Amino acid sequence: MFKKSLLVSLLLLSSITAQAYDFNVRAFMVLDLMTLEKIGGNSTRAEMGYGTADIKVYFNHEQWSAKFKLDIDATEEAGTTVDLMEEALLTYRFNSNWKLTGGKGKVPFYTMHFGITERNLMDGGYLTQTYSGMRAGYFKRKYLLTLRYGGWRQGQIHDVTFFGSNQQVRRDRDNQSIPYLGGAPTSELSYDTERTFNTNFQRGFAYKGRYIPSQNHEIIVGAFTYWRDIDPEADHGYSVAYQYENNSWAFWTEGLFGYFSKHPNDRYATLKQETYNAQAGFLYKIDDKWAAGINAEYSFVYDLAHDAADYPSTEFGQSRYNDGNVSRTTIYKLDIGAQYKLSKKVQLNGGFLVERQLREETNTSTDGNADETNGYAINFSLSTWL
Repeated sequence: MFKKSLLVSLLLLSSITAQAYDFNVRAFMVLDLMTLEKIGGNSTRAEMGYGTADIKVYFNHEQWSAKFKLDIDATEEAGTTVDLMEEALLTYRFNSNWKLTGGKGKVPFYTMHFGITERNLMDGGYLTQTYSGMRAGYFKRKYLLTLRYGGWRQGQIHDVTFFGSNQQVRRDRDNQSIPYLGGAPTSELSYDTERTFNTNFQRGFAYKGRYIPSQNHEIIVGAFTYWRDIDPEADHGYSVAYQYENNSWAFWTEGLFGYFSKHPNDRYATLKQETYNAQAGFLYKIDDKWAAGINAEYSFVYDLAHDAADYPSTEFGQSRYNDGNVSRTTIYKLDIGAQYKLSKKVQLNGGFLVERQLREETNTSTDGNADETNGYAINFSLSTWL
């Protein structure tokens, strides 16, 4: 119902004469021109393609504005359907301090800066694997209502968001309080892409605050909680970040904590997962064309799996992954490189990626012997904002 109302509102806006509103289309694409990588004992390989391709459409009319974002490179994951519409948002500005945004989009919570030549760990920029629930996709494609106060001139911006997921768990036809498993206790949960969400089954809240104490300085804090009736506990997390930028150089850093708990039959089931992420980067602008920098990241994931013995053998929780084991995954990543502006909106990136993963899994809470995997890459990409 909410999305139908949103569509009607947008159609009304589009019927206004061209002189009464602004219309803008933008495209963003990252082309992976060439990546040479070696991971662990595998042989060196070359990859080409594109990393990201998005189209954004903006409408503005008096106090109203709308934004659509199409994720045209979206892929289907097991148990879900392809969803190209990443954002569909309608905003009303009450005055210079207050505005309300509703629709489908990304929940404001964290910042996590793009690296020098590669995306950050949360956004999929890794050579090995993080095994972390703290991913950018976790906060995308959510149905949300965000109230914002403040602005850059005021020196502070506060976003308070109520949200829910567009991916709804299929429910048992006779008992909506439990998920549908097809009669097999080892089955994986199935999801459908819906246009609404039911607050009896899920609901989330998030806050993001941006503080500008003086020119070029920015401090960002965030927090979120997300509850589903089928999960053992609610997910939650916190973030703290600082950014500085002037005409010559830029510096950024952020720390993140997340706690996740999922149903024993979920695809990424976990009884208890704690994730810690940290990032620090520096970019020096040599001249109008050239810049060089370094971006360092750290990720640690503690994961306690469900134990199938804790659940009724004929009902649910009997996945082969529910072994009750404890796993710890640590990743150190270094991204060193340069950027060259071919034009105002086209940039060439090139450099080196170094990554080290330590992973251990035991059937007790004690530490075991970690397996070490090292990854190396030479990366060249082209970023365009058109």
